[in-house]
Amino acid sequence: MGKSEFEPVTSFDDWYDRRREDHRTGALGDFALAPCASRLWSQFEKYKTEHLGRTANFHKYEKMASAEVVTKKADLPNVSSGEVAGMVRRIARNVVQHTPNVEIVTKFDDDKQKGILAKEILRTKIIGDTLNSNQMQQNLFASVMMAFTVGFDAVCPVLVQRADRSWVMEYDVLHYNDVFPEPGVKDVRKAPEVFVRRYLTKGEVAQLIRTQPRGWDVSALRALIQTNPPSQQRESVAKQNEKHQTIPEGYEIITWYSISGDPFLTFDARTKMLLRIEQNVDPLKRHPVHFLILERDPLQPLGLPQISLIYGRQEFQDLMLNGAMKLWYRNINPTMLGYGTGLNGVPNLSPGKYVNIPNPNAKIEPFEVNTQTLLQYGAITQQNEGSMINLVGAADQQMAASAGHGMSATPQGVEAQTQLVDITTNNYQKAVEFFFSQYCSYALTLYFQELKGGEKV
Repeated sequence: MGKSEFEPVTSFDDWYDRRREDHRTGALGDFALAPCASRLWSQFEKYKTEHLGRTANFHKYEKMASAEVVTKKADLPNVSSGEVAGMVRRIARNVVQHTPNVEIVTKFDDDKQKGILAKEILRTKIIGDTLNSNQMQQNLFASVMMAFTVGFDAVCPVLVQRADRSWVMEYDVLHYNDVFPEPGVKDVRKAPEVFVRRYLTKGEVAQLIRTQPRGWDVSALRALIQTNPPSQQRESVAKQNEKHQTIPEGYEIITWYSISGDPFLTFDARTKMLLRIEQNVDPLKRHPVHFLILERDPLQPLGLPQISLIYGRQEFQDLMLNGAMKLWYRNINPTMLGYGTGLNGVPNLSPGKYVNIPNPNAKIEPFEVNTQTLLQYGAITQQNEGSMINLVGAADQQMAASAGHGMSATPQGVEAQTQLVDITTNNYQKAVEFFFSQYCSYALTLYFQELKGGEKV
């Protein structure tokens, strides 16, 4: 007999309505969902519908950050000028240039054995300096870029075992269309419940069956692997895969996270089989999904996409560039005009051909197109780029100079520019520092809680 609607699921039998007699033979029987499972599925559908409605137009911001034209015209080259793509990357590098410089605070003396051990575990197991000292900085750089583009970035620390059987925490980035927070929350960072969608390949499912890690229902995994993995949902496909017209395959796996203290539940979206029951080992009962928001929007739970402030100006930049390219192409291959030639068509000027010119005063000349807008293209686009930089702030000396309003090269000008960068990036840096602090704190706590039963320090 399955659990009622609001009872916590603590065993795999609670997920199914087993009112008929059944003898398990190593595979799941054909059972209906229990009321608790039906409620959780309906809740997931509701959360997903609300979230996908909020992010319906975010693909336009992704195109701008990838230097693509958002609104294509049939008679233009459709090549983006790329101001936003360069701006996003330069601002992200300015924000995370000193990250991750971390400081761990414990009750132990920093110079004693336990204090040194805590620092070493944070540096090697959480940040991952043992393999690549720049790995976490690259992760934060990508997260700042995504938060600048769509308003937020969702990250989940995951405990994984490497080939040498050592355990480390990995920085698992989630697609913005694969995280579904509670609709009624005012700030996504404080969401008490979050659904996360992931995709498992057939090889990953086979590895889970082979290793049989704690918390997974191996019988359900065996039933799952008997079917072929479908294509991923279109809204989950990464931008680069979409550009190359590639849709990966994978089993759609949904995980429910909550701060209630109840176990985290993972189930298959197609068959609705319960695959995993994961205990919340965090002492404060926090869920592992962390959100980086550079600028909060008080009118909706997600962050404010800074690209939305300059969306129209980037469209103008692209239109200017593509219109100018069309005129320049016409001037490279101009229309030929003939005056008084007396010919019925264009003369054939191929080698060895005879061309009769009855009028010695006839002439043929190219027709070039030079408009005032084309002649002033550089000044117009530079002024528009300067307005874009002023809207988003955080401009360094090179960005400001390219926009036509940089500081002077004198010591006073350099000092003023440095102060300007410090002021405009300070808010973003504090947001990244707070996010990274929360991530490291949770990951370090989870690392000790997960390994204290089976590992010995």
